[in-house]
Amino acid sequence: MVLIEYGTRTATTSSPDQRADRTHRGVRLYLDVTAAAGSQNLTVQIQGLDPASDKWVDATKFSNVSSTGIYQCELYPGAVNTGSVTGLQVQGGSLPRTWRAVVTHSSTGSWAYSLGAHLVP
Repeated sequence: MVLIEYGTRTATTSSPDQRADRTHRGVRLYLDVTAAAGSQNLTVQIQGLDPASDKWVDATKFSNVSSTGIYQCELYPGAVNTGSVTGLQVQGGSLPRTWRAVVTHSSTGSWAYSLGAHLVP
């Protein structure tokens, strides 16, 4: 699924709200960066919606994207945190019922990227 269409951006961008179903417990994100903004970086977050306060809360954070390439981030229950291994970061945790992905920019430089995902059973 496409969470954030390919485009050039200078500020933090959030995907539309997503709804996890009972058959999927995790997600793998694919950040395809085709133009980077010098010495700046991107951080990819998965946020869950707190049903009591209706506020977004960070479920996990993948960071230090600073150049072009394809980066993979996976959130899955029981996974061992890997840090960054050849463009793949894995963290343990379950996918919130209502979730979104957020790409945070460290500054106002221009980046070109897309963000895709697939749910993991």
